[in-house]
Amino acid sequence: PSDADADDIPLPELGDRIAAQLTALHEQTHGQVDVVAESEGTLGVYAMLARHPGLPIGSIVLLSPIVAPGQVTYPPDTSGLPVPEYALSTLNRLVGGMSPYGPGGAAQLLSSVGEFGARYFGHVASASGLPVRWMAVIPLADALTLPVCALPTDVVLVPAFHGGLLGDAGVLPMVSSFIAGRLTVPADAGEGDLKTRA
Repeated sequence: PSDADADDIPLPELGDRIAAQLTALHEQTHGQVDVVAESEGTLGVYAMLARHPGLPIGSIVLLSPIVAPGQVTYPPDTSGLPVPEYALSTLNRLVGGMSPYGPGGAAQLLSSVGEFGARYFGHVASASGLPVRWMAVIPLADALTLPVCALPTDVVLVPAFHGGLLGDAGVLPMVSSFIAGRLTVPADAGEGDLKTRA
C-alpha cells in the first residue's frame, strides 16, 4: 500500500521499487513470483526487467500495456505546433486532478518516460527481454491505435477500453488460468476474430 504520490517517481526508481517488492516476496515464499501490471504499471515492469535481470519471475501478465513509450515527444512551444506545450501541461493537471496522482499529475514519471521508456521497452521487446512466460491482454480500443502488424501469439485482444482490465470479470479468469499454467496463449474465445478486425 502506498499514498497517491508514491508512484510519481522517475521510471528507473519505479522499476527498482517493484524489483525490491518482488525480491521480498521471493524471500518469503522461496518460489518464483508472478507479476500482473496494468497500464502505466507496465512501464514499471519494463524498467524492472531492464535494470534487474535474473529476478525470480514465474510469469508476467501485461494488461492494457503501454506500447513503445517515449516515442512521441512534444517540443517547446513553436508556431504551428498542433498542441502547444502549455496545453499539454494543462491537460496533465486536469487529468491529474481526477486521478490518484493529484492535480500535479504524474509529472516526474511522465518526464522520465521520454528519457527511459523507449530503451526499457526495447529491452523487453527484444528476444532476451522476457525470458519468462508472458501474456499481454490488449483492449480492442488500444489495438486500433497500433501500427499495422501481425500481433505476436502472446497477445490476446479483448473487447474493452484501456485501463479497465484488472477488474474485468471476463479477463480475470484468463489471467488466473495463465498464471496457473493451464492456459496457453492465445485462448481462443472469439479473440482470433478480434485480431483480424484490429
